[in-house]
Amino acid sequence: MKKCKLILAVILLFFTLISLSGCIILTFDKYYDDIDRDKLSSIEIYDLRGDRTFAEPSVYTLKEEQTDAFLDDLAKIHFEDMMIITIAAVDPSFQWGDWAARINYTDGTYMLISSGGYGETRDANDKVIDSNHYGCEEYVWNNFVKTYLPGEIIGQSEQDPLKELVIGKPKNFSSDGITLLLTDRFDVKESERGFDAYYSAPFCGVVVLKEEFTLEEGLAEKSLQSYVEGVIENNGHTGLTPIEKDGLWYYVSEKQDTYSYSFSYKGSDAFYIVQFLCFKKDIAKYENLIFLWAESVEVS
Repeated sequence: MKKCKLILAVILLFFTLISLSGCIILTFDKYYDDIDRDKLSSIEIYDLRGDRTFAEPSVYTLKEEQTDAFLDDLAKIHFEDMMIITIAAVDPSFQWGDWAARINYTDGTYMLISSGGYGETRDANDKVIDSNHYGCEEYVWNNFVKTYLPGEIIGQSEQDPLKELVIGKPKNFSSDGITLLLTDRFDVKESERGFDAYYSAPFCGVVVLKEEFTLEEGLAEKSLQSYVEGVIENNGHTGLTPIEKDGLWYYVSEKQDTYSYSFSYKGSDAFYIVQFLCFKKDIAKYENLIFLWAESVEVS
């Protein structure tokens, strides 16, 4: 009897919350990390931009040597579904994103995945046998897919992923000999710690420090690697070493709930440090963007 009363109380509380708030939102997480690679036959990419549909042929089929890397990267993307419980019915999402991946299996079945909040699995007769409403951040998905597409498919005018960011339109910021491309979600802020520039957005912070060659004898002769080594030592980051990637020199540090990516650049009369700060919980979303922004930096 006590168990029945408890269940009844929970049910009453549930509907009371709905009546007071209008709805209850439940979220569910998903990672596509369970795809059976042994039964995989191919992976196709569909371009759904504009008025394009699945009635048109796929624009690209991944090469065999791309498949494992594609699935490894796909497994890292966080997908989410939201169940909205209301007194009145709410239609679930049936939208696709700009790009969709078709995972084909040897038995003729296939799975469709995109960022828009809808996915399907169909049998060999093209009949839907399963569906879901998992979506992900559009810019994360678009940048992921475009990594595996030839430039001529993306379109010459769209090869720069910064042009399609849903977190703001591209915007240049300049300060005393340095220019970098961020988005219009960033605001110029006053710095209380002696930085030469400070830009802030809801999802990321960027600080700039300029160190002129005249401040230290021999500074102008230092390489980027040795300069970064000195920055690490001066900041007391024991155990860290400089990292070189695609011509960029940087190091990564963490403090409490924040990751910091510190890039160094050498100009004609100074070194520049550009530091990107992001919450640990968000680093999977923004790490690729941090490197895109770092690559955009120009110094005089």
